[in-house]
Amino acid sequence: MSTEKQPNKWVERFIKKPPKVKRKIKRKWLAYLILYIIGYIISLCVTGIPSLDYLIPFKLDALCFSIFIGETVTSPPVDIKDTLSPRWRGFVFGVISAVLVLIFIIVIYILETCNIITNLDPFFGIFGILKKS
Repeated sequence: MSTEKQPNKWVERFIKKPPKVKRKIKRKWLAYLILYIIGYIISLCVTGIPSLDYLIPFKLDALCFSIFIGETVTSPPVDIKDTLSPRWRGFVFGVISAVLVLIFIIVIYILETCNIITNLDPFFGIFGILKKS
């Protein structure tokens, strides 16, 4: 008998990531990208294109659409008895969403203070129209 410790299956599963995880991540990013494009098209349909500034592919409403719908579509089903996992996923999702929106607003503010952009409405899309009314 050997005195060496044999790695158990738990250690093997968590040391090496199976290739399925990489496929799931690629599929999730693809879903987010497709939903961003759909949100961008919806934003263009609602706001119209009064000038070429509105064709900027950097819109807050498309980002929010992609984040919220993408997370609901790609989230795995959760057992009803397990209450901590969905709460933790929701908390992490909320923090990531808030950070992305904060980065978006900081970039817009920097662009405005440097006089690179003068009209902020194209960046906010549908939210810019709601602000006017």
